[in-house]
Amino acid sequence: MLIRYILAVLIGIFLAGIINMEFKKNDTSPIRRTASITINIIAMICICLILAFHAGLTYRFIVYSMLSANLLYISNCDIREQAVSYETIAVFIMCSLAVLIFNKDNVWWNYILSGIGFSALFILISRLTRSAIGIGDALIIGAIGLCLGFYHTFAVVIFALLLGGIISLILFLLKKVTRQTTLPFAPFLTAGFLVSILI
Repeated sequence: MLIRYILAVLIGIFLAGIINMEFKKNDTSPIRRTASITINIIAMICICLILAFHAGLTYRFIVYSMLSANLLYISNCDIREQAVSYETIAVFIMCSLAVLIFNKDNVWWNYILSGIGFSALFILISRLTRSAIGIGDALIIGAIGLCLGFYHTFAVVIFALLLGGIISLILFLLKKVTRQTTLPFAPFLTAGFLVSILI
């Protein structure tokens, strides 16, 4: 049992190291760089420990820790740059497709239709709302649909929207943001993803 959690911590540190390598060259302030590295390490270790407790060191642990690391990286991009590159999203989509290929437990077309359907819906919403939700966010939701299916992806979206609304309201009441301020949506999708795979 202890070895499981030690391995989970080491995997978390390894995955956080990959994330941090991508960003440390972009940070000019040593304080900001140190804070970013520390937050990523703590977040990834916590995610891996929770997944190890929930699923053990199984295929599911490997898959979900890999996907969580991808989403944490995407969240970092979204927070720092208010945008996510299509190359980064493409990597996440490829990881989701790999999960779909090796997932023998469920009906594959449910996952394909969920990925395409959620992407199309949120691209339409993005167009209608003048990018209140970005195209990148729509593609991320579609990639989540590829690996989680309809019901779990629906739960991810609902949780992300609720959490985003609550955080926005709190920041607005504290006068930290205005009605025109755009908040990054990827961190809320990451939180929704983690909640969805644990319930």
